[in-house]
Amino acid sequence: MKKLLPLFILIFGCQFRSHSQSYKYTLSLGGGVAQSYTDVQNSFNPQKVFHINADYLLKEFISVGAEYQYGKLINGISPSNKIEGVNYGYLAGYFENDFKQLNINAKVGLGQFADYKNNDFLRKIRGLYVGAGVGLITTNLKNNQRNYKYSGGTITYLLPGSEIERMISVPLNVGIDLYFKGKSLRPLALGINTQVNVVPNDRLDGYDNDYNKRKDLYGFTSLSLKYRFGYTNIFTSNIFPR
Repeated sequence: MKKLLPLFILIFGCQFRSHSQSYKYTLSLGGGVAQSYTDVQNSFNPQKVFHINADYLLKEFISVGAEYQYGKLINGISPSNKIEGVNYGYLAGYFENDFKQLNINAKVGLGQFADYKNNDFLRKIRGLYVGAGVGLITTNLKNNQRNYKYSGGTITYLLPGSEIERMISVPLNVGIDLYFKGKSLRPLALGINTQVNVVPNDRLDGYDNDYNKRKDLYGFTSLSLKYRFGYTNIFTSNIFPR
């Protein structure tokens, strides 16, 4: 029995070192500003958007999760700002979109690849990540301007489109999680994220294809507070060795 004791200690020690203390789940709540880029005459018009996220950690820095957003997008030339007699052509559009979005996404962080434990700079930026996903946007458009006149002001053209619609979106993320300092593993982190949402069907502004000249998208930059829970040991021997 005494001869087996050193072997037992060796096996136990190797097993212990092959695990890393971490969390299994993350909840986050935050908000920021969104800017749309569509087929109307775009101007800098950021609007408030809020979000809530729930993520499951496959590895310490690899996650899959869901995000819910709600807010407003506004762009174009509002009727009150149009000048009488000026021909704005197809850029005459204006929209206000009270939208909601639900998406699923995956993220991969720098800490999954870098040996940050022996490098102070890498340790500070280990929460840097990129991600992508797919989502569903529900639009609720108001005050869309669908009528404009050709030069001379004698012919009125009706711009086709719809006020309420559901459409697929492709969210692309880049961001960083800033972990609170401490000797032990801390559950709270501050998240900074920039997301670009591409809308393939090109009707985020409520105008149909014969009006559209470029793909619709919106950018969303947010700040969030993240709470991690489900304390666990995550096996670190994986296809992304550090």
